[in-house]
Amino acid sequence: RGGGGHGGWVDAPVRPGEFVVTVGDMLERLTNGVLLATPHRVLPTHHARDSIIRFNAFAPHTLVAPLRPFVTADRPAAYSPVEMREHMETTMRNLEAGLGSWDTERQRSRSASYEYNGGERRVLECEPNTMSQ
Repeated sequence: RGGGGHGGWVDAPVRPGEFVVTVGDMLERLTNGVLLATPHRVLPTHHARDSIIRFNAFAPHTLVAPLRPFVTADRPAAYSPVEMREHMETTMRNLEAGLGSWDTERQRSRSASYEYNGGERRVLECEPNTMSQ
């Protein structure tokens, strides 16, 4: 959806040499909400199209929290830190309980904005390329 989920659906036309990336929960948390997780859908077309679904995640023990470049005095950390394992387990429990990942009332990803650790907020100190160590 356009505008971080605040508008109507946006077509992503097929263009040679280009691809579409859908922002998910981890990018929203790492960028402190600068990039928002978005709902997405794929509609049938009358032309040939290749579509690859690829979900990426961090190693289970990786701590996911806003990265320092995305946290400022004007934009404090808005996401509580969470290990990838806990995030995936919580997301799956919520789905099993009938809570979808998208909150239609708030027009936000429920799983991206979930509060962990009693709402404690920290900034991830390490550089992105060392997060899975």
